[in-house]
Amino acid sequence: MDKELGTLPVRHHGKYRYLEIDGYPYPFEIFVGNEPGDFKPKYERIDNLKQGDTVSIFYYETENTKNEGINRFIQFIDKDGQSFFERGNSNKLMGIAFIGLSIMLTVSGLVLWKLKKIPF
Repeated sequence: MDKELGTLPVRHHGKYRYLEIDGYPYPFEIFVGNEPGDFKPKYERIDNLKQGDTVSIFYYETENTKNEGINRFIQFIDKDGQSFFERGNSNKLMGIAFIGLSIMLTVSGLVLWKLKKIPF
């Protein structure tokens, strides 16, 4: 468990944690940023873990994991039935932004059409 792994992170120092576990070939990169604008985790106490702790990790793997040699797709970390990390979900925020942008473009198009700036 560390805040750096070799040359990683290449950006936003302090917002990532790196976790290596026995029996798994790739280290995990865990995003823990909590500043406004970050897709922060739902729950995070990752800094309370110590080397040698026995944890349960839920993750998935993609082809990028094998190509890059690092797993960025950790979902949950549990220890003794207690949650220490739960990945945040950016889908809701991205959906709201997409719907807002769509409404803004539709209204702008209607206004420009009414002003005869664009033909129908």
